[in-house]
Amino acid sequence: MQFSLIPQSEGKFSFQVQNEAGDAILDSPVFQNRENCVASIRGFVDQIRDPQAVEIKEEDGKAFFELKDEAGENWMRSLNFDSEEDLRGKIETLRTQATDNTSFEVNMRRQRTPRRMTSLPK
Repeated sequence: MQFSLIPQSEGKFSFQVQNEAGDAILDSPVFQNRENCVASIRGFVDQIRDPQAVEIKEEDGKAFFELKDEAGENWMRSLNFDSEEDLRGKIETLRTQATDNTSFEVNMRRQRTPRRMTSLPK
C-alpha cells in the first residue's frame, strides 16, 4: 500500500491511496495542513481494517466503498470500479497490508509527479 501526499492551495493537503502496482484506489478529502493529512493516513489504515467501517455501494453500474470514521460518519469514498468483485479484492488487499506494525511510504506529489519519499510516523 502506498500513499501520495498532494499539496493543495493555501498550505492544505490531500492524499491518494494506491495498491502496490500503483493503481489509485481512493482520493482523500482536503485537510487543513500536512500534519492533519498524515494523521488521517494513519486513521485510514486503522479504519480500513474494521469491516463495519467499510460499506460497499453501487452507482451507475460502478462499485465503490465509503469508509466511515470512528463515529460512524461517512469519511472517505473510494474511486469507482467496474465490478464489486474487483473492489472487494482491492479492499481485502488493503486490509491485509494494513497492520499496526507496518511501515508505510508516503510519496510527496505535485501535479501527479512523485517528488520525494518520507516515512509515515507511527
